[in-house]
Amino acid sequence: SAEAGLKTANDQKTAAEQKVKAAEEATKVQNLNSIESTSPIILEVRPFTVTCTAAPANNGEWKLGEELEIKVDVTRHNGYEGPVKVELISSPLVKGISAEPVMAGAGVNTVQLKVKAAADATEGVVTYAAVRVSGELEGQASSDAAINIKTVKP
Repeated sequence: SAEAGLKTANDQKTAAEQKVKAAEEATKVQNLNSIESTSPIILEVRPFTVTCTAAPANNGEWKLGEELEIKVDVTRHNGYEGPVKVELISSPLVKGISAEPVMAGAGVNTVQLKVKAAADATEGVVTYAAVRVSGELEGQASSDAAINIKTVKP
C-alpha cells in the first residue's frame, strides 16, 4: 500500500507536469501573419487664411463693472479678402466676463473688441483668455492670439 500510494503520487505528478507543459505550449510566443485593413484617411492641409494680434488697453487691467477695449489687428493671407469674426474666448470657469463678437468686413484690418466685466465677475487674471479671429474660405479657418487681462475691484 505504500507502493500503491507512491504510484498514485507519481501518476499525479506526471499528470501535473503534462498540464504545465501543455500550458507552456499554449502560451508560447507564436509568429502569426496578420493583415489589418482600414479605410484611407485623407488629410488636406490648407494655408491658413487669417491671423491676428491683440493689444488690450491699460495693459489689460480694468475694474469690475467697467469695459475694456482690445485693439485687434487682423491679417488676411493667401488671397483671402472676406469678412472675419473677432471674439473673446476664455476658461468656462471665469464668470461675468463677456464680449459681443465683432465682424471685420472685407478690407477692414483693425477692430475694437469691447470686453465687459460685471460687478460680480471673477476678480483677478482671466485664465486662458484669447482673441479668436475666424473666416471662411473653402471651410472654416481660425486663429487665436493669447492676451493677458485682469479685473480689479473698483
